[in-house]
Amino acid sequence: MSKEVTRKKMLEWFEALSAAYCLHGDEEISNAIRALIEHGPEVETEEEPRQYRCEGCGKHFDQKTFSHSRAEMGKDGNPIEIECGPITEAGVEVEKG
Repeated sequence: MSKEVTRKKMLEWFEALSAAYCLHGDEEISNAIRALIEHGPEVETEEEPRQYRCEGCGKHFDQKTFSHSRAEMGKDGNPIEIECGPITEAGVEVEKG
């Protein structure tokens, strides 16, 4: 449901609550408010899951990570861990400067 549709629906409910209060008094408005709270507007709260990407090695992550390491072969033939990064939101241009 879009924000505009949600606003319109909330306005309709507000008008219905106001009318109920004017016509029936406190008990009816109380019941109407309770119904609104229990069955109230279905507001979109979920966003599409964000994807994150390491600018150093291109690895993708589902959660924001501040750093990660990668293994590379050292000069002596043994693997070494190298700090990699930076991690940015995939698809978002990063200003370099």
